[in-house]
Amino acid sequence: PGGFGRLKQYTDNLDRAFQDVQATSIENFIIKSDGTKGLTEQEAALLNLNKYAGEVIESDKYKKTREPNIKTYRKLEHFDCIKAPCVTTCPTHQDIPDYLFQAAQKNLDEAFRIILRTNPFPSTLGMVCDHMCQSKCTRINYDNPILIREVKRFVSERGKENFKQITQAANGKKIAIIGAGPSGLSCAHFMDLSGFEVKVFETKNISGGMVADAIPSFRLTAESLDSDIQRIKNLGVEINYNQKIDKNKFNELQQDFDYVYIATGAQKAKKLGIPGESLKGVLDPLKFLSDIKRNKQIEIGETVLILGGGNTAMDAARTMKRLIPENGKVKIVYRRTKNEMPAEFEEIMAAIEEGIEIIELASPEKIEKKNGKLLLSCNKMKLSEPDEEGRARPVKIEGELFTLEADTIVPAIGQDLDIDFVDNNLLFKEEAYKTALENVFIGGDALRGASTVIKAVADGRFAAKTILEEINQSIPDYNQTTKGGDFNSHIIKRSNRIHGEQITESNPENRNNFKLVVEALDEDTAIQEASRCLYCDEVCSICDTVCPNRANYTYEIDPVEFSLQKAVKNKDQIELIDNGSFSINQKYQVVNIGDFCNECGNCTIFCPTSGKPFADKPKIYLNFYSFNDAGEGYFINYFGGMKTIMYRGKDGIKTLTDAGEIFLFDTDKIIAKFSRDFKIIEINFKKKDMTEATFEDAVKMSVLMKHLDHIYYRNEK
Repeated sequence: PGGFGRLKQYTDNLDRAFQDVQATSIENFIIKSDGTKGLTEQEAALLNLNKYAGEVIESDKYKKTREPNIKTYRKLEHFDCIKAPCVTTCPTHQDIPDYLFQAAQKNLDEAFRIILRTNPFPSTLGMVCDHMCQSKCTRINYDNPILIREVKRFVSERGKENFKQITQAANGKKIAIIGAGPSGLSCAHFMDLSGFEVKVFETKNISGGMVADAIPSFRLTAESLDSDIQRIKNLGVEINYNQKIDKNKFNELQQDFDYVYIATGAQKAKKLGIPGESLKGVLDPLKFLSDIKRNKQIEIGETVLILGGGNTAMDAARTMKRLIPENGKVKIVYRRTKNEMPAEFEEIMAAIEEGIEIIELASPEKIEKKNGKLLLSCNKMKLSEPDEEGRARPVKIEGELFTLEADTIVPAIGQDLDIDFVDNNLLFKEEAYKTALENVFIGGDALRGASTVIKAVADGRFAAKTILEEINQSIPDYNQTTKGGDFNSHIIKRSNRIHGEQITESNPENRNNFKLVVEALDEDTAIQEASRCLYCDEVCSICDTVCPNRANYTYEIDPVEFSLQKAVKNKDQIELIDNGSFSINQKYQVVNIGDFCNECGNCTIFCPTSGKPFADKPKIYLNFYSFNDAGEGYFINYFGGMKTIMYRGKDGIKTLTDAGEIFLFDTDKIIAKFSRDFKIIEINFKKKDMTEATFEDAVKMSVLMKHLDHIYYRNEK
């Protein structure tokens, strides 16, 4: 990415390097750069090359822990394809470029407001979000991704001085929310903003769900979580504690409230299903983490085995490491390899850094107790073909058994739903967040099983959105931030590498306590990181810059919208029916010039959608013979003094001619006349058996014809 524009930074760097050694020519630079005297140009060049090669091998800038890939699930459309991949990947679709822009301008209150419009837990998620957004940051293909989560944490700690949320007037509706975890409170936040009376019913005596009860304090401070919860309560949300929801209470809530949202989480640890899992010394991971947060004393011993590869397993392992004696050991047993672990990559690496051993390709078979020690029998595994989630499937190697000894074993292999107040078969429908029960909705871990905090928060938001749509209402919204700058300034910005900072963590050797491991960014670093954003929500054109043949071409248009019509033939009468609308909303669009494209696929690799720009974007041909040989594409020309665009596709050739006050549209099946706003003036069906015609293709052709004529070279028109 950056394409040929990257050469400018190379020449600038060379210019500075020449000035540093006061070189007057390339030969002079080679000799002066080696730092020694008396060498020939060839000897100095070899010395410089060896020095540079050595630096590259050691430099973190050239080391990859994972292969960068910013492609997302989003479909690549003909038009309007610009969307920041970080936003697409974020479960709650936070307006990341917007708040990074405001943070870069030091408008921290505004940045905080932007975060809150999609995320009511900014302080919490500033510490424990799995930040999948960073894995799709466009900068990952330039230098390194922006520390998005850390900037959010900085903003959340600083940007609260003059903040006030926009709320709607009371609408007379009431909602009961079962569970005061991140999903329940997220829903409560958005429903309160939208004018609902909100009451939350929580089984425990604290808010925050598993976030409050299980995430260790070396990852999340109580103050950060409390500040988020208090902000939600300040809106007017009522939280009722110690509320055991049984069938009678649930029926009562259904009668007393207009809507019910079930956000109970998945609070029951999965069982291993092997002999011996009920022996003393085999601990429930959720109860263990909760007990530690409540400062309860637990007998652990010196050797601990953690079974599983998810976030709970990492939390349990890292917590145990802080509790065992100095000569103790914590080992994680996992049936795949660490590459397939579902835990956050950073948490896996943190566990390894803290001296926790990972035993890979080992499946627990049974637990026994002998001489006061727990013995875990494991079967060796090998990886086979991918499963439905795309992870390599573990397969047992028959007869390959081994035994591990421990004082404590913690099975952390997942969590199950624990809802006994309603038939669980009624809780799930194909429609998002809806249950089979009228006006009862479900989300968070109760819906999807144990997952991440950000997904729970997102479920709360989108469940609220779904409920509001039932009454033709929406969550209060804000205008997007306009960041300024023309197309050229955006492209120039993305032609430069600017390596960002790395997060600062405490020394692994000093992590024998529960102090925060990750330090907050200071102001200068946070502002500098935020300033690295490329604002991919305003301009993309990556496919344009990475194409070596310049076959992908960015052009500008004015946003347009047309009301569409459909022509329906009934015997000898033709009826014109409204058929929705067609609009293009973004200023910058991309076409592929078929004459230049050799379909190398480079654009596909770097495009942040799931598509292939060379194949999915409108394909324009500059030469009629190329167009005539192609299976699909467009060609613009002048016939009889009138501008015409032709489209060849699977249905044959279609032609749209600009005839001044009208458009003429001709295909193998119909011929039609349109007004300038594409209202049908006249239409004739060429084939007797044809009864219906639609015209979105004609509208698309008009847009391309209007805005792409300038790329053609003609001696005369």
